[in-house]
Order: sequence, then C-alpha cells, then structure tokens
Amino acid sequence: MHDNFHWTIVVYDVKENVWRHYNSLRPREGIHDPHIDKAQILRDYITALVHNIGPSSPLWTNLSSQNTSKTIISVDICPQQASNSVDCGPAVCYIMRAHVYREDIVASLDRFEWCQIRDSLVHLFLNHRKTVQCENL
Repeated sequence: MHDNFHWTIVVYDVKENVWRHYNSLRPREGIHDPHIDKAQILRDYITALVHNIGPSSPLWTNLSSQNTSKTIISVDICPQQASNSVDCGPAVCYIMRAHVYREDIVASLDRFEWCQIRDSLVHLFLNHRKTVQCENL
C-alpha cells in the first residue's frame, strides 16, 4: 500500500481471521499512525469488492465470513527503517518474502541487513529473465 510517499503492507491472516498492518516507519508511541486509516479503507474496499463479485471469487470463502468490526492490528514486530532512509519498499518486500516462506519477521535490522535486502532486490531486477518476447523494442 502506497500513501504519502511511503510503502506499508496489509496482510489478511486466513487462519486467525485478522488483518495486520506492517509499517517500517511507525510514529512515536502515543501518536496515531495515519497509514492504518488507509489500511482500513483498503480492507473495506477489498471486502466490498469480494462481496460484489460473490461466491465466484476465489477469495469469497476466506473473506465472506470475516468480522469487519475487528480493527486492523498494527504489528509491533516489524523492522524499523532509519528516519532519513527510503527503505520502506525493501521493508515491504522483506515482509512479503517472510510471509511467503513462513519465516519469522524480526523487529529490527542492522545497517548490514538493510544493505543485504537492497542488494538482493537489485540483483533480482538486474538478473530477471524475460519470459515474453517484446515486439517492436
């Protein structure tokens, strides 16, 4: 989810029937995170879309029974980027990867680990094989 030059990620946990929001640049304690409001809007939009499509949607089974009165959980265990960095994109990629491979998400990353994530993303982009021939290029 991209809002106000910042990437965050919202994840729906089917087993626990909850939505989780990960923000690598959370505001100080006691200050409301405006990104969670956008996550709520996104959740409501996806829920309405799935209900409009109905049972023909593959998401219907998982989302039609969710309790939309539950608030989205703001996850505390999420690596926090430095305030002067632009590592929100790599943080989102790190969290997506952890979910796909069912790995634990750590609460913090040191400078070297942030560099490793950025390096691996650049490596993936530079070494991506084209699967479709592009015409007229």
